[in-house]
Amino acid sequence: MSSEFATRRNSTSSRSSRRSKVNIGTSYLEENGCVIFSPTDPKHKKYENFNPDKLEIWDKTRPGHVQENIWSLGDTVHLHELTTMQEILLKVQKRGPIEEWVCDSILVWWEHHSTWVLQREQLFRKYWIPLCETRFHYPKVLKDACKKYARTIHNISTVIKQLALGDDLKDLLHMWKSYEKDVRTYKAYNDNMGVMLYHAYFSPKDADRNLKDAYTYLATFESIRGSCCANRKSAGYVPSVINTFGEHIFRHVFMKREQFPDFMWDAIFSKQYQQFCTHIVVHIDALLSGNAPILSEWTNQERNFTVNLESFLNLNPLHPEYQKDKRFPPNKLKEWGHELESETRTITNKALKDEIKSIRKALIMVERRGPLEDWELSSIRKCFAQHYAFVTSFYAYTSQVHIPFLETRICLPKIMKVSLDDYIEDIDIIHDLVDSLKVGDGIQELLQTWYSYEEKFSFAVQIHDPMYLILYHAYFSREEHLVQTHKHLKNGSFDDCFGSVIYHFGKDNFRRIVLKQEELSDLTWHFKFGSKYDRYVRDVVIQIEALTSGLPAENDNRAVSKLFSFLETNLSDECLNPSNSKVPSALRIGNSRGQTKHRSGGEIMPDDKRLSELITSLYSEYGKR
Repeated sequence: MSSEFATRRNSTSSRSSRRSKVNIGTSYLEENGCVIFSPTDPKHKKYENFNPDKLEIWDKTRPGHVQENIWSLGDTVHLHELTTMQEILLKVQKRGPIEEWVCDSILVWWEHHSTWVLQREQLFRKYWIPLCETRFHYPKVLKDACKKYARTIHNISTVIKQLALGDDLKDLLHMWKSYEKDVRTYKAYNDNMGVMLYHAYFSPKDADRNLKDAYTYLATFESIRGSCCANRKSAGYVPSVINTFGEHIFRHVFMKREQFPDFMWDAIFSKQYQQFCTHIVVHIDALLSGNAPILSEWTNQERNFTVNLESFLNLNPLHPEYQKDKRFPPNKLKEWGHELESETRTITNKALKDEIKSIRKALIMVERRGPLEDWELSSIRKCFAQHYAFVTSFYAYTSQVHIPFLETRICLPKIMKVSLDDYIEDIDIIHDLVDSLKVGDGIQELLQTWYSYEEKFSFAVQIHDPMYLILYHAYFSREEHLVQTHKHLKNGSFDDCFGSVIYHFGKDNFRRIVLKQEELSDLTWHFKFGSKYDRYVRDVVIQIEALTSGLPAENDNRAVSKLFSFLETNLSDECLNPSNSKVPSALRIGNSRGQTKHRSGGEIMPDDKRLSELITSLYSEYGKR
C-alpha cells in the first residue's frame, strides 16, 4: 500500500509490537477485560495443521496490513459516515422543530447508509466468520459486537420512519450516540483481534484468494438484494468509500491493490459515485444549510440505465442456467430503446413505495392525536380500500399471469418468485385490522403492522425487480411486450393501478413518456387514464392530506364536476336533460348551443347507450347543476 494511504490512515503501530502481542488500549476493550490480546494464544487454535505463524510474512510483504485490511477499511468508512451525520443532526436539532423535507432528506440518507452497512454485516456473518472458523476459533465478543450495532440500526430505522413535521431529534440523537459507541467498539475489537487472528492464520496469498471469493459472494448477494436496481438512489458501499478517502486514493491505491482494471472506473465506479452525489449528497448539503434540497423530476433524477451487463453488474442473463428453450435465446437486449427507469414495472413499484410511505406518515399523525374520530376512520378506510385493490391486483397479475408468461422461456431464480409472498400476508392482516377499527380505538397495532409491511415490500422489490428487468428484456422482444401490455390493458388487469402510478410519476410524464413507449394513443388518456387519476386524488391523496393535517376532508366531487363540464360542452340539450330517467332514443354529439350532428347516420351505438345510462345515473345521484 502507498505511503500516501498509510499517512492518511495515521498508522502509527510498529510491526514488532504486533508480531506477538497487541496493546489494544481502548476504554471499550478495557470494560470487557481484554486489554492485552495475543493472536498466537493456543486457545484460538482449532486444528493442528493450521498454525498462527503468518504474521511475519505480512509484516515483510505488506507493511500496515492491519489498517489496510478490507474489513478495517470498511469500519473506517462506516464510522466516518455515521459521525458526519451525527454532526449534521446536531445542527438540524439546534434549528428547532423539523420541516417535512428534513424528514425526507434524513430518510434518504439513512436508507443509503443502512443498506450497505447491513449488506456488509450479512457478508460478515454468512461468509467471513465461517471462513475464519475453518482455521481458528473466532472470538465470541466480536460476533456479539457486530450483532449489537446491527440491532441498533434496526431501532434507528424505526425512529427515522416515524419522524414527522414539527418533531425534534432528541430521541434520534440519543440513539445515535449508542450507535457510534457500538461501531467504535466493534472496530476496536475487529482491528486488534479479528484482523490479527486472520493474518496469523491466513497468508497474504490466502487472503487474496479469499477476497476474490468474498467479492463473488457479495456480488451474488447484491444481485439478490437489488443494490444495482434502477429504482435505487445509490450504489451502496463503493461511493461511500470514495467519499471517505477521495477519488484519487480510490483510483490509484484501492483499485491497484484490488487489481481492478482502469476501465472499471469509467464504466462502473465513477457512475456509482455520480449517482451518490446526485441523490445523497444533495440531501446532506440541504440538511447542513437548512434549505430544502432542489431536486429534479423523478425521471431525470433516477440512474440513466442503458442496458449493458457492466452497468447491471451482477446478473448475467446470457448464462445458460436461465435458458429454458434453445428456440428462445437471450438476444433481445438491444431491441429495447427506452430507459429502465421508465419501464412500467419500475414506475409501478415506485408508486406503491411512495404510497405506502405517505400512508405511514399519515397514520403516525393519527396515532399521535389519540383515539380515532369518525372522519379519521372514514378517511383511513377510503384510502386503504384503494391501496388494497392496487396491491392485490398487481400481485395477482404478477404471480398468476406474468411470472407464468416469463417461465415459458426462462428458468427463473426461485428467490424471485418467493420474494413476493411475504408482504401479501401483511397486507391481508392490515385489511382485517382496518375492518375491525371503531371510533375511539387506537391504531398502534395497525401502525406497527404497517412498518413490517413497508419493510417487506421494499425488500421484495429489491429482490424481484433487477432480476425481472434484465431477464425479461433479454428473452422477450419489445413487440412481444407490447402485445402483452395491450392485451391486459383491454381486459382491465391494471385498472386498479393507474391512478397511483399516474399521480406519483406525474401526469405530464405519464402522457409524454409512458403512453409513447407503450404505443398508446393520447385519446386513451381522456377515455381511460384521466378518470383513474381523478379518482385516486379524491379517494387517496385528499384523504391522506386530511389525516396528516388533522382537518377533515371535504366532499370532493371534482371528477363529477369535470364530467358535467365536458357533457355540457359537447352534448345536445336533449341528451343533457333526460326526463323521468328515460334514456334518449338517439345520442347526438354537439355543443351547448344545440348545434348537433348524428353519429354514424343516427344509429344508437353500444357506447352511446352506456353513456346515456351514465348521464341518467349521474343526474339521479347528484341532481342537475
